[in-house]
Amino acid sequence: MKWTVWTAAAAVLGAQPAAAAPPASEEIAEAAQAMRIAADRIEADYVDAAAAPAIAARLRAEARTLGRRPRQGDALAGEVTGLLREISRDAHFKFGYSADAMPAGAFDPPSGDAVAAAKVRTARINNFGVLKAERLPGNIGLIDFDQFTDPADMRRPLAAAMELLRHCDAMILDMRFNGGGHARGAALAISYFLPETPQRLLLRLEGRDRGEAVEIRTEARLEAERFLGKPVYVLTGPDTFSAAEMFAWTIQREAKAVVVGTKTRGGGHPSARVRLTPHYGMILPTTRTSAAAGGSWEGVGVVPDISSPPADALVEARRAALAALLAASPGDMFADNWRKLLAELPAAPASNQGSVQ
Repeated sequence: MKWTVWTAAAAVLGAQPAAAAPPASEEIAEAAQAMRIAADRIEADYVDAAAAPAIAARLRAEARTLGRRPRQGDALAGEVTGLLREISRDAHFKFGYSADAMPAGAFDPPSGDAVAAAKVRTARINNFGVLKAERLPGNIGLIDFDQFTDPADMRRPLAAAMELLRHCDAMILDMRFNGGGHARGAALAISYFLPETPQRLLLRLEGRDRGEAVEIRTEARLEAERFLGKPVYVLTGPDTFSAAEMFAWTIQREAKAVVVGTKTRGGGHPSARVRLTPHYGMILPTTRTSAAAGGSWEGVGVVPDISSPPADALVEARRAALAALLAASPGDMFADNWRKLLAELPAAPASNQGSVQ
């Protein structure tokens, strides 16, 4: 399916057989219907209740243009997605198209058996988000986070990674290709880099009714030692999104890490996936975030402390880590090795010089 569904749902449904293509007039009619239903859902459920009527009205007006300027399929989906993001300034919006018909209930929460099967599948693919943990030359740790998952699943692999790297002198956390995921999974990971006490309030998740909020806090008890008092670097790129931005935003504002890379996408509104018609669906932001460390990354992203193209970010973080270790302990028994490693790194591109924000 071209339309990306919730992971668990996708595991249940698999690829659907392509239905016979309907006549062009029916395709346009379905596209217009999908846009009208999307407008209704935005008006009813979009997290920004004040902005919702204007967004819905614009979408209904665009649906009326399909009669005189027919568009449908992927081209229309891209156009509507761009329109929704432009007028809402909300990067979580997406209007999607599937060449294969999606059955009713495609985005409903899957059954217990389906959830279990999806978890097994996820574990085989990305180890519940903890893709890689290794020691780099100079005793610098590296953890590659692909996504954040439910803490119940992520706890053991993350603890294993932290235990492996507990004696490193610095740590690099790669979020360049982390599209987000579970906010409590991100909170679990952040907990390893903040003191046990006091427990930090990291985030408030609020729906339309701001009186009802879910609070996300650090965890007091962890399965491995915290990594405190040592240099930490977070790598970001244009694919860093949502809960991964929460991680980078929070740890940067707590002054516990240096962010290296490019500005992130700016998605702070958790969303629901909605089937509109057999061939169209939508990602609809239903919740807003309020970061306890101040502000939000919604619409603005996380700005790096050291600007670098994503492809160069790991080298730049290694350079910064080695320099920090040398500055802190120039007489350390390993200082000569740090100097040697620093000299062996590729020269920083001219565009990166003086790039600390």
